[in-house]
Amino acid sequence: MRDFVWNNSQINTLLGAAKFIASVGDKYDLSERNIRCLQLSSYFLLSTEIDISDIPFANPIELASTLQDSEQKKSALEFLVLSMYYEDDYLDEKRLILEGYLRSLKLSDLLLKQLSQVFNQYRQLVEYNEFRKTLKSSTNRTLDAHFNDKFMPNENSPQSVSDKYQKLTLLAKNSLGYNLYKSYRKNKFPLPGERLLSNDKVVLIYDIVKLITGYRYDIRGDLNALAFVAGNMTVGSFIVAAIGVIEYYYQNPEAIRKVNKLERKKYWNAIRVGMNCPLDFTDNWEYEANFIKNLNDLRAECNL
Repeated sequence: MRDFVWNNSQINTLLGAAKFIASVGDKYDLSERNIRCLQLSSYFLLSTEIDISDIPFANPIELASTLQDSEQKKSALEFLVLSMYYEDDYLDEKRLILEGYLRSLKLSDLLLKQLSQVFNQYRQLVEYNEFRKTLKSSTNRTLDAHFNDKFMPNENSPQSVSDKYQKLTLLAKNSLGYNLYKSYRKNKFPLPGERLLSNDKVVLIYDIVKLITGYRYDIRGDLNALAFVAGNMTVGSFIVAAIGVIEYYYQNPEAIRKVNKLERKKYWNAIRVGMNCPLDFTDNWEYEANFIKNLNDLRAECNL
């Protein structure tokens, strides 16, 4: 992630574009969730506290005219992708509106496809993380019904998956692989591949980040782990950072009342830890080749 400085004109125009997409081109009033998500995204990612009703709509030409840096344009597109998904309604209509901004920013359809994939993968990660944390205290039937069969056991999962992770116990006790397997067993989490997911690697990297950084499997630890991943990413960092913020604060009424500059500073501190890590976990990092590595050595490689 790059930490841009956004001027007032850029912020207001970007928020106006996001508001236009979220409202389906001013076709519908913004829902309470849309308003709150826009406020949280603005406060944490753009460092601006807003009253969304004061923000005028901005068309694609207006947005493009305020942005010159190509990387900043990509971050702006990420912010707009988020606004499309704050609510899972009218997605086809919102996508058509978003494509107008995409063309005005002179960015590619492939990038938009990548960003949509990032959003779906990391939203599923958050849902799956909550699912598996409650798995050990609930019956499978209750959980499967509650999660609408999203994370059913993978009946095609070969025995070799279990054997593969069981063999990690043969590694040194201070190794990444040994501690990863022990973490799955301690927390009673399914092994990667044992549940139906669109991308097991996203979950696996998240769990490796938890081990290396020491973040716990609690609300704050989950938030910080997503912040680290966001800081470490080159494509989709704004999206992952916002998913963490929205899931943590929007879903926790007590936490949302405590949103302040200190909370924002803490979150950006976790993002910068990821930014300062030279290992690129989300871009072809060979995690299996690193299973034998000492955890402390990996932490040193990450500047931790």
